[in-house]
Amino acid sequence: MSNKKFIFSLALAVLAFALFFGCTQGGYTAQTNNQANGNNTTNQDNNVVTSSNPQNYAVNISNFAFNPAEVTINKGDTVSWLNSDSSQHTVTSDTAGLFDSGFLAKGASFQHTFNEAGTYTYHCSVHPSMSGKIIVQ
Repeated sequence: MSNKKFIFSLALAVLAFALFFGCTQGGYTAQTNNQANGNNTTNQDNNVVTSSNPQNYAVNISNFAFNPAEVTINKGDTVSWLNSDSSQHTVTSDTAGLFDSGFLAKGASFQHTFNEAGTYTYHCSVHPSMSGKIIVQ
């Protein structure tokens, strides 16, 4: 067997091993909790998880506005902002340090996953009249 074939076979075996054990090993166990909506799950600590499939929500930045300006999501969901304006914008939390996209040029995007319930307001630091709100249930 040539050196290249041996290295390729070895790399393939290591990858298969890592995939197998990475997918089958884990310490988290979720059990279905048959409540009215059927979507809730309960983990071993009896904490209710509101969504078994985290969702991604899109906010478009255009015409110097966040659209939609208000989004309601569940814990664990992600919001993605896409700058469609020719001007640079930011997505900056009104709560200092929570999230800040930095400058987003046209076509650039920013994502943030919300893991705690609450209301999160944000703005564009370049254009303070631009504001939005994320409500996490």
